[in-house]
Amino acid sequence: MPRKARKDLEIGFFHVMVQGIKKEKIFYNNKCKEKYIYLMKFFKEKQKIDIISFCVMENHVHIIVYTKNINELTTFMRKLNTTYAINYNKEEKRVGYVFRNRF
Repeated sequence: MPRKARKDLEIGFFHVMVQGIKKEKIFYNNKCKEKYIYLMKFFKEKQKIDIISFCVMENHVHIIVYTKNINELTTFMRKLNTTYAINYNKEEKRVGYVFRNRF
C-alpha cells in the first residue's frame, strides 16, 4: 500500500525519523551531533513548528514535532538535512547522499 501524500496530512504531532544512507554512521562524535542540534534549532526559528523532543544517535535521529502546516515541516526537514549533508560531505571529503529515504 503506498504512503499517504504528506500534503493530505492534517495538523498535529508528527514523529520524524531520518537515517544515514545504508544505515551508516552519520554522527561520529558529539561535535557532529551538536552541529545537527544547532541546525535543528536554527531552522526551527525560521519555520512554524515546535520541536517537542528529539534523540540524535550515531546513525539516525528521531524528532517529535507539532505543526499546523505540514508544508512547514517539509521545508524544515529539507533545509535541516540538506545543510547538514553539505557540511558532512565537505568534512568527510565525500559526495553523494547522506540520508536514507525521505524523512
